[in-house]
Amino acid sequence: MWSPKNFWFTSLQIATLLFVGIRAQGQNLVPNFDFSITRYGDSTNCNTLIGEANGGQPQFLGWFDHSYYNCTSLHLCGDKPFWDIGKNGIPTSYSGLGISGILVSANQTGVNLQKRAFLTNRLKQSLEADSSYCVEFHVQLDDDLVFSGDWTTDDVGAYVGPDSVKTYRPWKQGIFAQVNNTSGDILNTTYWKKIKGSFLAKGDERFISIGNFSLDTIHQTQVSPNAYQLSRVAFLYIDAVYLYKCTDTLFTVDLGADTLLCPGQTLTLSPEISGFQLIDTTTTYLWNTGSTDPSITISQPGDYTLEVII
Repeated sequence: MWSPKNFWFTSLQIATLLFVGIRAQGQNLVPNFDFSITRYGDSTNCNTLIGEANGGQPQFLGWFDHSYYNCTSLHLCGDKPFWDIGKNGIPTSYSGLGISGILVSANQTGVNLQKRAFLTNRLKQSLEADSSYCVEFHVQLDDDLVFSGDWTTDDVGAYVGPDSVKTYRPWKQGIFAQVNNTSGDILNTTYWKKIKGSFLAKGDERFISIGNFSLDTIHQTQVSPNAYQLSRVAFLYIDAVYLYKCTDTLFTVDLGADTLLCPGQTLTLSPEISGFQLIDTTTTYLWNTGSTDPSITISQPGDYTLEVII
């Protein structure tokens, strides 16, 4: 016969600490956002223009330039050793298998041509009017060894609109970026810099373009002491372009109610995350036990807290 003393219950207090830190990836409205898929439609076939230094149309599925046609396409499937990603001054990709690059300014002394390219893609769907959208993309200044990157600028941004940019002077058509670099000159040649911002959609936006949307009198900074003065070229690598509805990154975490355990019993705590709408994301976990696993199994009483970062 069992005595009541043979059973005891421990109150297991379960507390949830919600920490919202967003790294938006994946279900973003930008197709081929990391330049992994070439114009051949997969990630293994490169044509002869992959790895060309002199630019032209982007050689990635969905991407194009209707302004000055000076984009560079680099991919791991390329067969030109000097243009290998991660070698000879060319950066390792931030995400995926490819990198694009654009001329953001080429101010020829005495001519003031202000040539510049605009990397463009058609969105997966039009934006919803009066909704807030977040844009982020990653830039890196060309190393001086590759594209004569003696100059740089702080003028780079993203424009989301009803059509593609068809001129290298978009401001003359009233086209300005909604998201701009606001942290000074792009000087990083060994790491990727994230540029991020948000805007309120009108509802007719179907394209995203990245480039230099400043006026004729653009800001340029000399990087190399021996910089070529006649043609002041600033060239940036671009990777990992995201556009998503800002509310898609809001989420809550639920560990359930307080629980009673009998001696010798164990309980597995697995968080339920709801509200987050992006896919292909990286989720990290940190329990107050020190575990970084998505779930933990416990057998002792106490308060258990969890920090979730997506």
